[in-house]
Amino acid sequence: MPIYKCPKCGRTVEKPYGTYYCMVCGPTATLQLVSKATIEEIGERYIRGIIESGMRLSGKLKTYIRESLAYALNTSVKDVTERRLVVEEFYAALNRRGVLTNEEAEAETREALKMIVESA
Repeated sequence: MPIYKCPKCGRTVEKPYGTYYCMVCGPTATLQLVSKATIEEIGERYIRGIIESGMRLSGKLKTYIRESLAYALNTSVKDVTERRLVVEEFYAALNRRGVLTNEEAEAETREALKMIVESA
């Protein structure tokens, strides 16, 4: 489902395609569809760096990526739901590109999501 964001308070919600008002700000704030490009922007920056470095991730590098991704999301994206979506898509993209196996991607996603929730 697509994600919508309030232009006034920044609240994000996941809803079917349509027109919605913000429950916090009221009918004067029409929720705006968040483009997929905006959501993936942070993750793509990391993925490009990984691919350019030869697509090999050591344990130490995985930890660094997890921590810096969580920091970037926690400081730039207000809504936890949107943060979670970026993390899930980021690790799925690394799996699709062969950087991480399915098991590695699932484990890294779980660890990164813990960091998102804890710092929300």
